[in-house]
Amino acid sequence: MRIADAALEGVGRDYKEQLHHLFEYDFDVHKSHLTPAELRLPGGLVVQVRLNERSPYVVRRDDTGLYVEDCGQRLSNIEWLARPEFYSRKT
Repeated sequence: MRIADAALEGVGRDYKEQLHHLFEYDFDVHKSHLTPAELRLPGGLVVQVRLNERSPYVVRRDDTGLYVEDCGQRLSNIEWLARPEFYSRKT
C-alpha cells in the first residue's frame, strides 16, 4: 500500500511505528519518514503495513479520520495502533 503524507501525522509519537531489526518486509525502502507498524480494520482485525509504491491502495486522512482507497474509491476506514509507552524508554 501507499500512504499519503497527511496520513502519517502522529506516527512515531501517537501511533506505533515500524521498528527494523533483521529484515525489511516492505516492498519499498522508506528512510525519509516513519511508517506505521500495523493498522486496524473495522471489526478489530489488525494487519501489518507493507509499503509498495506500485499498489493501487492508498491510505489517506480527511476530516473523519484515516481510510483506504483504491483508484479514488473509498474502501474502508482504518486506525493506526497506539504507540506503546515503553517505546519511549531507554535501555
